[in-house]
Amino acid sequence: MKCKQCGQENDPERSDMLKRKVLVLASIFLVFLMSCDLFSNLPTGPTTDPQEEIAQAIANTQLAQTQMALSVQQTMTALAQNAPQSTYTFQPTYTQDFTPTDSSVTVSVSVNTNCRTGPGSAYDIIGALAVGQTAEVVGRSASSDNWIIKLPSNPAVTCWLWGQYATVVGNTVGLPVYTPPPTPTPTTPSTITITIYNNCGTIIFYAYISGSDDPSWGTDELGSSTISVGGSFTWIYDPGTYDVKVEDTFHNILYTWFGLAMTTDQYLVACP
Repeated sequence: MKCKQCGQENDPERSDMLKRKVLVLASIFLVFLMSCDLFSNLPTGPTTDPQEEIAQAIANTQLAQTQMALSVQQTMTALAQNAPQSTYTFQPTYTQDFTPTDSSVTVSVSVNTNCRTGPGSAYDIIGALAVGQTAEVVGRSASSDNWIIKLPSNPAVTCWLWGQYATVVGNTVGLPVYTPPPTPTPTTPSTITITIYNNCGTIIFYAYISGSDDPSWGTDELGSSTISVGGSFTWIYDPGTYDVKVEDTFHNILYTWFGLAMTTDQYLVACP
């Protein structure tokens, strides 16, 4: 009497069927491995023992699973490394307080300087900038030798300041260029003063003032007066052109001026 197990183990037909099934499964799995490029590391070589083929198939399966797991892990690692890192850095919001920049231009002087209605002595004086004062500059002349400023004593009034003694602070590039106003028409005063200062080292006893068109010197203008050394004497005259002469006690001529056009007050230094 045969046992079931012995009969099964010794049944050649059943053994061939099992062998064919194993070979079919192994072939399908090997084709799968080749399509995934995983078969290059699998051991090769024909076998004839069914048990050995089964063991070989199981070993190949485990190796393939290991390589697939390793490949998946490497792929996931590569994806994680190459994936864009979406990071967010908190950016605090600042409220910036802007301090207005003082864009004004200022000027000061080293010597008390008159401020006029225009550039030059032909224009009237309407104020002055004293040493220690600061004025706002609102313009400049084309040659930048005069600055148009707000008069410190009355900022509503602007005037022209000569730049000889001026120190300007600030950016002057954007200052507007002022055109000088028309030169005032000179007016002739009804009278002028003529002052003679004695610098001759001796007393002036005689002084003569006569029109340049008068051939004579006329009379002595000092009369009983004299001009001491370092002293002066003043007369009031009509505007005109004059010759002037001074003499010592012996009528020696000390100094003479000819053809003085006197339309304004005159200060004459004898023996300069």
